[in-house]
Amino acid sequence: MKLFIISLRRSGSTIFWKTFRQDKNLTCYDEPFVNLLINLPKLNRKQTTHEFIELLNKNPSNFWKFYSPIDSSQEISERMSVNQKQYLQYLANSAEHTVCDLTRCCFKIKELKNIFPQAYIIHLYRSPHAFVSSHILPNKPEVSKIKSFVIRMKNYLNRYRFWSVKSGYSSWGYERIISASDNSLFSTYLRENNLFINDFNNLPAYGKLMYFWKICYEKVEKDGRYLYKNRFISLPFEKFCENPGYCMKKIYKNIGLELPKTDYKNIKNPNMGYKPNHVNWMKMAEKIGLPPLYQYPWNVKL
Repeated sequence: MKLFIISLRRSGSTIFWKTFRQDKNLTCYDEPFVNLLINLPKLNRKQTTHEFIELLNKNPSNFWKFYSPIDSSQEISERMSVNQKQYLQYLANSAEHTVCDLTRCCFKIKELKNIFPQAYIIHLYRSPHAFVSSHILPNKPEVSKIKSFVIRMKNYLNRYRFWSVKSGYSSWGYERIISASDNSLFSTYLRENNLFINDFNNLPAYGKLMYFWKICYEKVEKDGRYLYKNRFISLPFEKFCENPGYCMKKIYKNIGLELPKTDYKNIKNPNMGYKPNHVNWMKMAEKIGLPPLYQYPWNVKL
């Protein structure tokens, strides 16, 4: 059984992934395409690289031969390189049952289908308000005290100018990804798919991030449902936090495995974002064509 979690960064995928990690019958890899794995065998601050270290220790030359990260500039591409495909096969086939948190593959469902036609896909998504807020008002507890202080000061300022912030929201790289300059991959993708908004570059940061969320959400839902049929599961992070036990039972039934005893005590109520009911969210949603149902995923019926 191969299961891939598809999500944008800051969507709760690590918390979700850790729930599967409790199952001793699963081998779980967190964000295999991140370039920070170059620091292995050093353990990361999130404590999520044990599985990579174990695989590395078995055969170091083999691991480094396959390791092939996805740079943020490549995330918009629907293609994966030959090396990236081989790397994912190497990880997914390292055990009978594997779970991979693929936070850089929203545009690559078609490639995944070609490599793993019988895999299961879970689209984990967070409300656009919360997703956007987490990038404009980032929280990175794993950084140094000095960086943490700088982030807190920046957040303090950004709260007062939230609706007018234009730049400086690239803690997780999305400001660079959604650049709409004439030669950017994002701009090319928008134009090729007739999605380009003429005044996109003039939108404030929260509008750009909302539109990026919309495009990614629709891309994953369309490709996932069409290609994987009943092997595709769409799950709002807010619904998972509301009743993780129920969600995991449904997932395990779908993938044909028995759900082990699982501890959900570390799953807390999610942050709903900066002033989620503010009229500015609704105005921007109307401007970019974001339906109400997308904005409030906790109303989705599982």
